Amino acid sequence: TLKYANRAKDIKSALKSNVVNLDSHVSQYAVICEKQKKEILLLKQKLKEYEEKTTSVPVERHLSLLSVSHQRQAEIEKLEESLKSVFSSRIEIRKEYLSLEKQLKENELKAHYREQCHQQIQLLCSDDKAEKATCKHERRMASLLTQRLHLKRRLQEAGKRFEDNDGWLHRVENELKLCDGQGHIPQVLQKDLRCHRLQLEVLDLKQHVDHMTYLIGLQDQENKQTKKLLSALLPAFRRQAQTLREAGLCTPAGDAELRELEQLVQREKGVVWADQPEEPQEEPPRGQPELSAVIGFSRLMCHANTPCSSEKRARKALQNLQSGALPESPLAKPHKAEEPAGDPRQSAP
Repeated sequence: TLKYANRAKDIKSALKSNVVNLDSHVSQYAVICEKQKKEILLLKQKLKEYEEKTTSVPVERHLSLLSVSHQRQAEIEKLEESLKSVFSSRIEIRKEYLSLEKQLKENELKAHYREQCHQQIQLLCSDDKAEKATCKHERRMASLLTQRLHLKRRLQEAGKRFEDNDGWLHRVENELKLCDGQGHIPQVLQKDLRCHRLQLEVLDLKQHVDHMTYLIGLQDQENKQTKKLLSALLPAFRRQAQTLREAGLCTPAGDAELRELEQLVQREKGVVWADQPEEPQEEPPRGQPELSAVIGFSRLMCHANTPCSSEKRARKALQNLQSGALPESPLAKPHKAEEPAGDPRQSAP
């Protein structure tokens, strides 16, 4: 503390007035402000010119890209409309084709059942009634035959229109591939094409189910009629057999027929001895429809067409139409499923 007090004696201070010339100070700052304002205006002008140069190129590029995208969008929309038109026509043709198939199967079922009814009348009724029933049966069969031939012609025409639609669809698919420029269908159009195909398959399967239900209903009606006929015939046959036995007029042949009928009613299998020759199995009556053929409709096949193959199929269909050849009905002969390649023991799908 004493050392510090000793040094403090050497400290000296001096006073000086702070006086500045105000006129020169204000004038200097005014000049500086003017220079700064001019520099700011110059920099703003340069910045505006730079921004105009940098934004002019992207705007032009954006407009060009926008025009290209509009053209591509218009082309895609046009192709979408073409696809929609093709598949709308395809759905209508396929619907008509399946409807004609159903009518043709119904016609053949009715012809088969009328033939059965005519045979039953011939076996049971008197000669006068059988003769009248024969005349009526021939007229009905002729009418059904005329209707069947007309349906087959319409079915062939619908098949030809479907082949023409195949060619149209193939041309539209080629346009879809050319749209990309690389031989590939754009993703959007590929999705639309797949949706149209799936929609067609779904509608096709729904029609299959409806037509199968209708045809099985016809068979069910005939089965009910046959059941009613058996319910009336079996008691009558039993009463006749008992009356003949009581009167002592029953013959060995009649007894054998009664035993055979009882065996059929009881669903019993006959006994065949080893030394007894086997009886040949009875073949089903010719023209009798099978259930698999009745409820089986043509399937929708999706395959890649080429212009050559499409033209060949159209030319072949036109030749068949000119020659008057009619497509064979699946009920006219037994339906055979195609066996898959590979193990022959596997059942057909």
